[in-house]
Amino acid sequence: MTVVLKILSPTFSEETIDRFLQQTQHVIKLNHPNIVNIFDADKDEVFAFVVEEFAAGQTLQDILANQEIPISYDQALDIALEIILALDYAHNRGTIHSDLKPQNIFLTDQGTKISDFGLGRLEEGHNLLEAPLLFLTASPAARVKLSHFSDLRASDSQIIGQKSWHTFQSR
Repeated sequence: MTVVLKILSPTFSEETIDRFLQQTQHVIKLNHPNIVNIFDADKDEVFAFVVEEFAAGQTLQDILANQEIPISYDQALDIALEIILALDYAHNRGTIHSDLKPQNIFLTDQGTKISDFGLGRLEEGHNLLEAPLLFLTASPAARVKLSHFSDLRASDSQIIGQKSWHTFQSR
């Protein structure tokens, strides 16, 4: 089995690393065919890390950027439905993605897979997407916020609407 190892920069405080590991435990519990599985999250003396499933496939961003091969309406509907099912599953378990974007939506042989649930703003003034990160893959980190759940849940829903529209428009 191929996995992805993401390593958080050691520049974050111990409190931030602990919050990161606590938030990741919510994501580890998610088991859905359209969500990239996270197998482990831990820390040693220097690094905090996440081990997750390798999603073999192109990102939605890569496909949308390739104007030579447009997405069919049927394929766009399948992608949107699988994203909605994954978000509904996660939301019903108290987890919000809140950074849904084409870069972390993978189109695999097994269907659509959403990655990067759960690794967002951990420290005031720091965002994992902007902080110095060490990655063994090019995949970006993303965020799950459990506070203000209803607002964030609506945010995920609004984002899926925007991404679906973008997917259909690029067709």
